[in-house]
Amino acid sequence: MTTTNGTEQTPEANTWMSGFMQIVRTPAGLDALRGANVIRVVAMALMIYTAAFVANAYVSFTNASLRKQSYDLMMSVPHAPDAKLPAMATEFSFTGTIATGLFQNALIPLFAVSILFFLIHRIFARTPLGFTTVLAICAYSLSIVALGMIATALVQSITGSITTTFSLGVLVPSSQNLLLFSILSKIDIFMMWQYWAVATAIASYTGMQQQQRIGTATLSFIISATFIATFTFSLYSLAEQQLKSLNTMQQETVR
Repeated sequence: MTTTNGTEQTPEANTWMSGFMQIVRTPAGLDALRGANVIRVVAMALMIYTAAFVANAYVSFTNASLRKQSYDLMMSVPHAPDAKLPAMATEFSFTGTIATGLFQNALIPLFAVSILFFLIHRIFARTPLGFTTVLAICAYSLSIVALGMIATALVQSITGSITTTFSLGVLVPSSQNLLLFSILSKIDIFMMWQYWAVATAIASYTGMQQQQRIGTATLSFIISATFIATFTFSLYSLAEQQLKSLNTMQQETVR
């Protein structure tokens, strides 16, 4: 049996698990998707991501310097003077970290990115894929994100700096512009790699040309980056507005 690009399938390509490596090495030959159980693929993807997330968090926590830097960075966000701030954690919560990684950082973003690619690729593809197929491709791509988290944990452990990452946050020190740093730190080369891989895999199944593939990846990335920037800016602005309102109320009370 041949793939969409004319190459012969190997025994390895017939196993759905191999897709997590295929999306990394050869996304254009994501043959493991053929006949794969989407629910099984998504479940395994969530497990891989969550394991990497917990490992990353645990490495940062067990390093006293990184833990202190992470806490200081969190406390630098605008807050009310009399706000009850959390103390720096002294014990690592596996349950809480797993829950955060699984639902907040993996499950919700996975479906959001899948919906985005599902809609965008329909603009360029003559024979668009069904949502479950796009969902499975995006699920496979979580292995790229997991690699990014592991790589980040290793680099931060070596350098001893929480701001040493593969993100665009390295371009702007947090001490100069915390808001811009917060936005750029959420956009890294692994996210770019993931979007390129997903678009390439979709193109291999829909017959999209190179320009259409680039258009799918670029447009999806721009929309995601814009959403990240808008969401981060909104949270930051809301915190600043609450702080200003509280300060105004306190000044009026003194008068």
